[in-house]
Amino acid sequence: MRMRELSQSSGVPAATIKYWIQEGLVAPGTPTARNQATYTEEHLERLRVIVALREGAGLGIAALQRVFRIIDGAEHSEEHYLTTAISALTAPAADERTERDTDLGHDEAVRLVDGLIDTVGWDIDEDSAGRADLVRSVAAVRRWMPGLIDEPTDLAPFAAAMRGLAEIEIPEAYDPDGDPQILLTYAVLGTALFEPVILSLRKLGHVDRHRELARRSGGG
Repeated sequence: MRMRELSQSSGVPAATIKYWIQEGLVAPGTPTARNQATYTEEHLERLRVIVALREGAGLGIAALQRVFRIIDGAEHSEEHYLTTAISALTAPAADERTERDTDLGHDEAVRLVDGLIDTVGWDIDEDSAGRADLVRSVAAVRRWMPGLIDEPTDLAPFAAAMRGLAEIEIPEAYDPDGDPQILLTYAVLGTALFEPVILSLRKLGHVDRHRELARRSGGG
């Protein structure tokens, strides 16, 4: 198909498609003449994924570039797709911690997070993006809400809830030996698109729980 057809089929303006090609998000078409090229269904599918990640998950160009560098490089069936997806969706952290990081309790947060992982027996890499995010989050909670997380066991109920959710999201039918690019694409989409759903449901659950306790305290 020509650029005009690709634009019409995807709903993405031609100028935007050309910009995404320039930024490396979409592969160039096959040249047919000067300033002309043809595109395939693979281009159309890539555009659909980009639109889903931009509009559904709010990802910017830099995040999309990280995502597609990993997706386009997926060659081995033993790749840990979900770990890779989370890594792609996480902004790179600085390699070195500042003195301020240490002052805010980074080392203690590391102890608590690693203690939790050992306690629940999860198979987690030390350089996992999710682990680094949890360390930063725990450090922030300890700074602004001291006393809530003092031991790894304080995090265990949250870990148990998330493990149960993972079993729903990744059913027994999941095939880790499928096509690498397809698996990684949908791992990224699932991670990016479902996270806001989970956070929104959590907020609603807090409202309902608050009102339930309020009714009890009022004798209603």
